[in-house]
Amino acid sequence: MKMKDKFEEDDKLFGGLYYQIGKHHTGNVSEYLDNINKNLDEVEYPDELNLWFNEFLTDHERKKRTLKRKKWLNTFSRRIAVFIILFVIVITMTTLSVEAFRVKVFNIVTDIREKYSKIEFKERDTIKQGQYSITWDLYLYPEYLPDGYYVTDAQKIGDIKIIHFSDEKGKNLEFSQSPINSSLQVDTENVQTKNVVINDSEGMLIEKNGVHIIIWTKGESALYMIGEISEEEIFKIAESVVMKKK
Repeated sequence: MKMKDKFEEDDKLFGGLYYQIGKHHTGNVSEYLDNINKNLDEVEYPDELNLWFNEFLTDHERKKRTLKRKKWLNTFSRRIAVFIILFVIVITMTTLSVEAFRVKVFNIVTDIREKYSKIEFKERDTIKQGQYSITWDLYLYPEYLPDGYYVTDAQKIGDIKIIHFSDEKGKNLEFSQSPINSSLQVDTENVQTKNVVINDSEGMLIEKNGVHIIIWTKGESALYMIGEISEEEIFKIAESVVMKKK
């Protein structure tokens, strides 16, 4: 037999052998994977794992909604300046014997131009009801809150105190207080406003797209509240504000 013919026969022999090996190996791999899938289908997951995963998804979605609302509130609040400046000018001109009704509007982002600095409100970790306590010695606080609302944060920037509330659905309510002689800086666009009286003090109610803002005074303090709640609820909260002492 010629050497060339012998090599051709060997190639055919080994080719057939490799084919059979590959065929059987592929079958074994396929059977192994089928067994894995079968075993996975038979695995029983504990109810606690399903409960944890559902709570994780719910919390994640709530944080996304909260962040979206805060971004919207931030954009809306920054538009409030020009309108209230005009409002204060009118009040000052018509009440020369009384100190002008001046309010410091402080919301999610506050620019302190004298120092060229910027204070930003950032997403905070979830705080459950009853976990946050205010440590100030003296401050104003609403005795009434809608069901489900609780304190999530309290900030003090100079003489300005800001308290943040949230509910389990991620809706936010912000209440700030500052000395009545604070400078006024408000800006609004395409909003509905009306004058209101809160516990014998004049104020203003502003509404846009379901968000309500109420501005008024109490004693020597100028007060500002904004939230995604009804006019009746924010008015009720404002009327319940009292002085708290540590």
